[in-house]
Amino acid sequence: MSLSSITSSRSFPTPRRGMPRKVLATLGVFGLLAVSIPINLHYYWDDKHVAVPQSADALVEGHTTAAVTENYNQAFLFRDAGIDLFGTLSWVLFHEGRKGVLAGDNDWLYSTEEFESDKGSPARITHAIDFAAAVRDRLAAKGVQLVVVTIPAKAIIYPEHLGRYRLPAEPAGRHEAIIEGLRARGIDVVDPKPDLMAAKASQQVYLRTDTHWTPAGATVVAGAVAKHLQGRAPGEEKQFQTKAIADETYGGDLTRYVRLGGPAASLGPKPDLLRPFEAVASEEGSLLGDETVPVVLVGTSYSANARWSFEPALKVAMARDVINVAHEGQGPFKPMSTYLKSDAFRDSPPKLVVWEMPDRYVDDAFKPDSFELD
Repeated sequence: MSLSSITSSRSFPTPRRGMPRKVLATLGVFGLLAVSIPINLHYYWDDKHVAVPQSADALVEGHTTAAVTENYNQAFLFRDAGIDLFGTLSWVLFHEGRKGVLAGDNDWLYSTEEFESDKGSPARITHAIDFAAAVRDRLAAKGVQLVVVTIPAKAIIYPEHLGRYRLPAEPAGRHEAIIEGLRARGIDVVDPKPDLMAAKASQQVYLRTDTHWTPAGATVVAGAVAKHLQGRAPGEEKQFQTKAIADETYGGDLTRYVRLGGPAASLGPKPDLLRPFEAVASEEGSLLGDETVPVVLVGTSYSANARWSFEPALKVAMARDVINVAHEGQGPFKPMSTYLKSDAFRDSPPKLVVWEMPDRYVDDAFKPDSFELD
């Protein structure tokens, strides 16, 4: 989908104080002329090595698949240097990154996926909810409880850092529409949005330079899940304690859309500081002797990536052991389909499946019907 739906709902970039836009534009033009021979600007905006698929069938569930464009790589000898220069000019003069990112205020970056919708959005959301209902029925046939955890987009939780951008009406209401649709089908849903909104006053719950939550945000959501399941969590209670892992300075996944070369790299967004942790079972809650694990976590990179610490946060909050079968780069639906077809599910089904589902993947170009559950 193009960015027309985004640009139509926002104002033009505001130039820096004291420098008229015409002056900035003129400087930009001269800079571009210096590199116009070795650069094809189309490939800058469509991502350096990416050919944009022309149909939904060319998409992998969850997000667009990058394809290497060989003819572009061979055509321009000074491509990388030229793209670095253009990226630097675009960032310094207009505070713009490449296609795929929106640059807000105070080093906050947002994925354009959070802003995109079209006339097919309601149908795609309905298909996703139908798939979730089929999953619920399949689990129920095995005596397995399902709870879906809907993850609101970063732009929903931190709209104050969007700067000159505004979230269009449809994406802004997507979170509530998904929850309403799931609950209408009788699916048990955890909505962590109120908890995240309350927690952000005292801690950062999403990363500035990344699409994901912080370990603190993951902890808030895990607490919401535990609160929602209070008195209903299956299995034997086991106490876990958090153990800090070394802090990490982390430039998030959205920084790859801000292409700055050489010394100009220091002008880009400052990296985030991550404080990940793991969960360690206390002596009283030893796992020795357990034959089954009552809880399975299915989902996306929000759960699969150890940097965000969602799995250990769930263990601590729920006081239950958790098996994590989430996968990165596949969205929420394919990992669920894969798990339900696995030997682990067939031979040793859990008592509860926690299904983490980010809003931005629900309205995506995928075919739920293609994910067979048998």
